[in-house]
Amino acid sequence: MSRLSCVLLACALVFGVPTVAHAVPKEGRPRIEPVARVEVPGAAPAAPAGKPSLATRVGEQKPEGPGKPEVTIPEGPELAGKVAEEAKRRMGADSPSTEAILPADPGEGLGLLPVKGVRALTGGRERVPLVTFRLCAAGERLPAACSSARPVATPVQADVTGDGLPDLTATLVPRKAEGGSVGIGLTVVQLGDPVSAQVWAEYGIGEGRVVKVGFDGYRRGTSLSARDSGLFTVDLAALAEGRIDVRATVRRSDPGASVATIAGLEGKALLSLRQTPATERFAAHAAIDGDRSTLTATASTPARLDALAVTGGRRFTQVTVDRMGAELTAELTKPGEVRFAAAAPIASATFHDYLYDEGRLSRAAALSITRLPREFRATARSGGLSVASGAPRPKAAQLTFYDAARDRTLVQASLTGLPATMTIEHDAEANRVVHTSSSPLGGCSLLLQRGGGAIAGLAGDHVTMIKEGARLGVSARLAGVAGFDVTYGAAPRVKLRLGSGGRPFVGAASIDSRHLARLEISNTPATIEAELDPGARRAVYSAGGAIDRLRAAYADPTSGLSVEASVRGVRGSVRASWELGPRTSLEVRSPARLARVDLHAASGQGTLRAGVRGVRGKVSAVADSVGRRLDWTADAPVSSVTVSARAGDLRAAVSAVGVPARWQATWGTPGQASATPTATPTATPTGTPAQTATPAQTGTPAQRDAPAQGTASAAAEVVGFRGLSGPLGSATIAVANHPDATAPEGPHLAAHYDAATGRFDASARLDRLRAADLAMDPGRTGFHADVRAARRPVTLDADLRTSDGRRWGAMAALGPAPGRVAVSTSSGRLIYEAGQVALKGRIWLGDSAAVPDAPHVRGGLSLVDGGTRDRPGLKGYVDVRGLPGKVSVDLAKKTFTFQGFHPEGRRLALYLDSSILAPVPIRASATLTGLPSAITSMTVGPIGVEGRSVTAAYTILPPATFGTLDVRAETDRGGLRGRVLIDPVPSAVSVTGLYGGQTRVRVRNSAPVRRLEAAVTMGGATGLLRFTDVPAVFGIDADTNASGLQLPRLTYKADAGTLDGLLAVQAALVEKVYQPPQGGLLDTVLEVEDLAQETTARLNPDLSIDLVSKPSPTRLLRARTGLDLAPVTARKVSARKDVPYAGGFLAYQLDGSFGMGRSRIDDLTLAVHGMSWLRVRPGKLPFGVSAPPAAGFVSPGFEGGYDRLVLRTAGVDLRPDVRMDVKVTRSVGADVFDESVRIGPVTSLWLRRYDQRMRPISSRQAVKAGSVPLACVGVEAKPGLVPARRGGALTLRGADGPQVVSLLDAGGQTPGYALDLLTSFMSPFPGADWKVSSVNPGTCD
Repeated sequence: MSRLSCVLLACALVFGVPTVAHAVPKEGRPRIEPVARVEVPGAAPAAPAGKPSLATRVGEQKPEGPGKPEVTIPEGPELAGKVAEEAKRRMGADSPSTEAILPADPGEGLGLLPVKGVRALTGGRERVPLVTFRLCAAGERLPAACSSARPVATPVQADVTGDGLPDLTATLVPRKAEGGSVGIGLTVVQLGDPVSAQVWAEYGIGEGRVVKVGFDGYRRGTSLSARDSGLFTVDLAALAEGRIDVRATVRRSDPGASVATIAGLEGKALLSLRQTPATERFAAHAAIDGDRSTLTATASTPARLDALAVTGGRRFTQVTVDRMGAELTAELTKPGEVRFAAAAPIASATFHDYLYDEGRLSRAAALSITRLPREFRATARSGGLSVASGAPRPKAAQLTFYDAARDRTLVQASLTGLPATMTIEHDAEANRVVHTSSSPLGGCSLLLQRGGGAIAGLAGDHVTMIKEGARLGVSARLAGVAGFDVTYGAAPRVKLRLGSGGRPFVGAASIDSRHLARLEISNTPATIEAELDPGARRAVYSAGGAIDRLRAAYADPTSGLSVEASVRGVRGSVRASWELGPRTSLEVRSPARLARVDLHAASGQGTLRAGVRGVRGKVSAVADSVGRRLDWTADAPVSSVTVSARAGDLRAAVSAVGVPARWQATWGTPGQASATPTATPTATPTGTPAQTATPAQTGTPAQRDAPAQGTASAAAEVVGFRGLSGPLGSATIAVANHPDATAPEGPHLAAHYDAATGRFDASARLDRLRAADLAMDPGRTGFHADVRAARRPVTLDADLRTSDGRRWGAMAALGPAPGRVAVSTSSGRLIYEAGQVALKGRIWLGDSAAVPDAPHVRGGLSLVDGGTRDRPGLKGYVDVRGLPGKVSVDLAKKTFTFQGFHPEGRRLALYLDSSILAPVPIRASATLTGLPSAITSMTVGPIGVEGRSVTAAYTILPPATFGTLDVRAETDRGGLRGRVLIDPVPSAVSVTGLYGGQTRVRVRNSAPVRRLEAAVTMGGATGLLRFTDVPAVFGIDADTNASGLQLPRLTYKADAGTLDGLLAVQAALVEKVYQPPQGGLLDTVLEVEDLAQETTARLNPDLSIDLVSKPSPTRLLRARTGLDLAPVTARKVSARKDVPYAGGFLAYQLDGSFGMGRSRIDDLTLAVHGMSWLRVRPGKLPFGVSAPPAAGFVSPGFEGGYDRLVLRTAGVDLRPDVRMDVKVTRSVGADVFDESVRIGPVTSLWLRRYDQRMRPISSRQAVKAGSVPLACVGVEAKPGLVPARRGGALTLRGADGPQVVSLLDAGGQTPGYALDLLTSFMSPFPGADWKVSSVNPGTCD
């Protein structure tokens, strides 16, 4: 075995490549092929693309907010214009005109006929002035016309039908009146069939004042009565004071179907009182005093009353009453106030009063009542409306009040089911609308406009307000309302009292386009109170019943403040408070369970958005950007939580279902976390926004499930999540300080931090989350991830960068959780720790930016390093299946250690490409199959090559033997590649080796190996070995020598003599590390069977070789090697022996020269069977020749304890230069025998065997005198030639004792006796000799 055998054994164990040795027949040579390069595994799959993190868009979406109320009546005069149009329609003109009662300019020439037998009054009587009057009439066939002046108290007849016959008789008689009043009596009597005509009288009362009285059975009535008689009184004193006071008392016979009574003062006022049907008795009193108007009427029987008054050409007043009873009073007491009083309820009544100024409507009052009670009062002001009614309650009322002088105030209301009293008031300064009522109002629809403000009139129940400066628009529609108080502005507030609930309600407002508010209630209970105060940062709801959904929103576009809150399933009261800024918080309180609470608030300080389902009691959420934590505290678990907050650049978001009473999220960078993860401040006092969470109780499940962390790891925490009172059913939690954060799809734990830029984000999406941590080590040498959640895979996405550019991270599938993973580097070591959780994916550590991505090794681990020695970087791809508790890779020592390993598929693959951390750049791979199902500890390595040393080791606990170990390795230095295959693999393997001039190999395994195959290639030269039945422990010492001999000094020791196999080495491989001083190296093959436990091969100083096997013989040791001999310069030789019995007369004389050219035997096979010991001695160089001692191996000697030894040769190229002159000389006279022999180049050998007996040489020499035969001389030599069949193979038997083999027989080309003598001369054994054994006269035949 050459020293390269040792090298191969160690190197191949370390740097395995595919086997290149084919089966080797015992009589042939193996085919040696170079080891292939280490195959680089395929590229790792691309990292899954992340999606925007939950925290990415936090704060970007502003609260939906209230928005501006939808305008249904635009800003401007539209609504007032509709009132004016209604006034025109009712008046029948663009402005108030008496033409609505009487024609404006009646013609002249009404024909009158005197009544026969009646004398005109020509003098005064009873203080009645003697005056005249004019009678006027109009009819279907009679245009309006008046007669010439006629004396009063004189009946006249008039034709109003145009047939030339008198139709009626009219008499005007001045009457006595009280005080300063004037009385007029007018009687109209029909003379025939009923006449449809309008008849009135004009009576002057001095100073150009004319009183007009009459009856209308044509324009506003249908026909005159058979007799219409009225007494009219005009208060002249009131007239002097600018007041109008007119009274009328009417009596009828055979009343007409519809007759109007007319009275008034020309140019001042004109009144028309129409009754349908006309009653026999009727009295009316009309008083107009500035803004106050009063009409009082009585009738003998119920009838419909339609009273129309036109005053001064500026005012139009109309009162209609359906079936007025005995008495009625209709009064406009002041602008915007209407009063009705009746002796009995009235089915319906209307009141319309229109005041014009310069042709424009300046004031209007309209009232329509269904079921007018005995007493009713309605008052409209610029700020509201009030109604008071007696019994029975009005069924409905419609009111319109307009006053242009008071900021164009317009109030329109439609009321049903009116209570005894009600008010609706608007406080302009407080932006408040208040409704009070003595009992629930059946329904209310209200429009309040000031300054032509826009109005938002919605379809359902609502109260809206739009205010822009002095312009105001209020719309309200409510059903069954007992009262409401609505305040809009910086702190919107709504209070509702309803007689019956269940309907939706909307409140909306826009105050100076700065304060926008909206309140939506899905179904109103009997009572509800809602307050949204952004300044105080609170929202309060209180309900007297269940509300399915309540939403309140506020926005101030000028400051950016916006708040929106909604609650579902309100039962009782709800209180919410919040804070925005560095410590954003939310607190919600409700004694009853809430189906859902949502809050969205935004301002210049930040944003907060929260949605909580299943709230009961108190819940609190705090996002503290200074303390880097998010705390949740509740009195009881809730169904789900969605919270997002933003303060400055910091964004935090949570979406969770099945939320425990307490949970916590913390984040930060090394050295930033202010406390250990379980330490929390105390809660805020009741009534203020939540500031922090309450601390966990000692011994809670969350503490028991929390990851084991000390203070150091807490200080280095990047992100942590904990369910302090129980697990979160399913949660997504994210924080970021920039808008580009990403997170993997599905369950994950992610963190990204760059110390150079300060950018940070973290995200977790986990089910049954009890706790999760992702942190950088305090020393910034790695990171750890700890997940206590539902048992399912989790994506780990970590990238943590220090300010100097180093990175630690992973993009991998982690799971199934729960478990812990830690990855770190230190002094060239990679440490991966996992608690019953597997990792599959990429990892990177250190200065890894320029390191290429590690390939994907299925079911194993790949590592690639780069960078510099001072700033190394490492990337890996982990696919270790089987939940290893810990993996440690020491790149400096090239060891892989696995602890707590349950290999999936009982297979493990490893790949290493190290150019920085390893002492020598190396690429290596290893595949282990048939691993035990449970491994406590397993170490592969150290493995490597550096300089002339190689190392390889493997251990496993509990001890077990498994399938195979297939290792491949290569280094670019010297083109070294190797491969080893061990089958089966014992529980412990240790191989160390130092090769070169001195080679030391130590192998210590825990059990024998059935098969060991290895190959190594260096610079194109290859060696291979294949062993079977390899003992557990053995050692090899091999030292080279300078003799040119191919076998080194070798010591082999093992714990069993079982080794079988072969070793093949190309000579060029040895020459990479060793060049002999003489000769050359040839390819070598060594085969063994049952190599003894202790076997040594020692080259002694005399170049003899000792092979020893103990304690038992080696079954077979076969060496196929070569012999390469340096040239030996030829030297003269001489020897002489006397022929016995010749008395000194004859002597046997040898003369000549001995030399050798460069010689080699390509294939020299030596197979020793049953060897205990064997010594191979080189032959002595004869005749004092000076040559390398190895030249003696052309005639080696063998001795020892062995069964047999088989020697074969092939590829012979020996170049001996031996010249011998053999003579038998006489002391006197010529030589009697003289023959010259030359031994030259040899290309084929007949091996010759010699034992230690004196035997005749191959032939005898004939002695002649001239041509005359004299004698036959016989010579014997020791060692003696053993007769045998000549050929290239020779078998020696140990029982034959010491033996010598000659390698110089060229197949009979050289005389045998010369070879025999030369062999005797070169014999290494003592006692070698030769002699002339006989001289027989005659010939030698």
